Amino acid sequence: MITIPRFTIHAYGRADDTEEGVASRNADLLVREWTDPADGDKEVFFRNLISTIMDNRGATGLLRNAWVLLSLFTIMASHDNYPLIWSGPMWLGEKGSLMIRRLLTNTVLRTVSWIGWSAGCKGDYEEYTPVEELGYRQGYAE
Repeated sequence: MITIPRFTIHAYGRADDTEEGVASRNADLLVREWTDPADGDKEVFFRNLISTIMDNRGATGLLRNAWVLLSLFTIMASHDNYPLIWSGPMWLGEKGSLMIRRLLTNTVLRTVSWIGWSAGCKGDYEEYTPVEELGYRQGYAE
C-alpha cells in the first residue's frame, strides 16, 4: 500500500519490465484506491483515466495519439493529479530539483490541458462516470 499526499507530483506503473515483475507480465493489474476523507473524486478520476486508455488501446496515428494525450492531461488537470514529467536536474540538489519538477509539471499540465479543453476534451466523461459520482462532481451530494 502506498500513500500519495494531495498535490504530490508522482508516477506509477507496472513493474513488468523489472526482474520482480516478470511473473505478472500478462496478468491484469488490479488497483484499489481510496481517499480520506472519501469524496468520490478519485474514483471519478480513475474511471475516466483508465476508461480513456482502455477505449483507445491500439490507437494508431499521430492525431489519434495526440487526442488521447490531450484527453489524459485534461482529466489529470481536472482532478488535481500531477504527473511526473521529469525528475529534474540532480546536480541542483533536492530542493532545486523539486523546484524544477514542480515548475515543469505545472507548466506542461496546464498548457496541455488548456489545449485539450480548447479542442473539446473533458475532465469527466459521462459514459465513464457512475451516476452516483456525478453528484459529487456537480456539487449535488451532501
